[in-house]
Amino acid sequence: MVAVIYARYSDSKQDYNSIIGQLQVCHKFSEANGYSVLREYIDEAQSGKTDNRIQFKRMLADSRKKQFDAVIIYTFDRFGRNLRQSLNNESSLLDNGVIILSATEPNENTPAGRMQRNMQMTIAQYFSEELAQKVTRGHGVNAEAGLSNGGKPPFGYKLEPIGSTGKKKLIIDKEAAPIVKEIFTRYANGWRIYDIVESLNERQQKSARGGQFKKNSMSTMLGNRRYLGIYIYGDTEIPGGIPQIVDEDLFARVQARMRVNKAAPGHNRAKAEYILTPKLFCGYCRAMMIGHSTTKAKKGGSVYNYYKCKGSGGGKACKKKMVYKDTIEDRVVDECRKLLTPKNIRKIAKEVVRIAASFCSVTIKIATKPLSIVD
Repeated sequence: MVAVIYARYSDSKQDYNSIIGQLQVCHKFSEANGYSVLREYIDEAQSGKTDNRIQFKRMLADSRKKQFDAVIIYTFDRFGRNLRQSLNNESSLLDNGVIILSATEPNENTPAGRMQRNMQMTIAQYFSEELAQKVTRGHGVNAEAGLSNGGKPPFGYKLEPIGSTGKKKLIIDKEAAPIVKEIFTRYANGWRIYDIVESLNERQQKSARGGQFKKNSMSTMLGNRRYLGIYIYGDTEIPGGIPQIVDEDLFARVQARMRVNKAAPGHNRAKAEYILTPKLFCGYCRAMMIGHSTTKAKKGGSVYNYYKCKGSGGGKACKKKMVYKDTIEDRVVDECRKLLTPKNIRKIAKEVVRIAASFCSVTIKIATKPLSIVD
């Protein structure tokens, strides 16, 4: 009779040696019982709680071709840990004339043998669910104590072992934490993510993974509330659960700017500085005008910068054409200059002094003489 072997291990905590051991046992079983092995199907780091496994699905599909009579597995929990899915898949194999055989567990193809096999699958699901429950409970206890649940710590933190318990906690990485503050401060002060990334990479600063900084990971970092000292695990958030790196005011300023840039994505993405974003709006549909650039190969690869209505192009309703960046910015600057009369300049100066006084707690003396600020 012709058989195939299916082998699987669950996660990265195991390795390919697990597969090698399964295959050796399955091949010995096939030889002892007179089966000729046609091929092997192997799923690496795939959970048995789902049947969405590439090699497993291929094995089920190949069974319809009537090329083999049996599937040999190391134990029934390698076939699956979800009873309903396992029974459905077993039924599909039986419809195709294929039986399941375990190399290490009794499994006669009789009513009693099938009942025993179903009981073993039930036990496999029970242990899977029980283990998941224990792991979740343990992670919850770790979260309450501010201990690590595994995984790589965010940039700016590192793991410190706690005695000989095998547990670890997050502490501040004194070399990386100042860089985190620098990133947040620069972004809050108007730096683009692109420029921050370029600056860090030019200085050969390394990311949490030891490589260069990337724009996408930088965006994720700027939105990571863990830097406020919040321990986050699933839906659980524990303020003060880990050391704080970024203060609330700086974090809020960063989030406010990120919301603006999300509403006007061209401003954050473009290398040219679009000074009117997000202050310029379409005269037709009132949507925001965003930065847009094109490169024309026929003209020596020159880059042309425009403002483009968010509601136009790509089949959108607004028919507003793009406007040259320099043209519209020069026009706005010229109009602003017309407003800078001596009277308006004095009003602006007084307002600037008032705002500065509220932030700096200084005593302002305004006289007929030139404006002065005294501590």
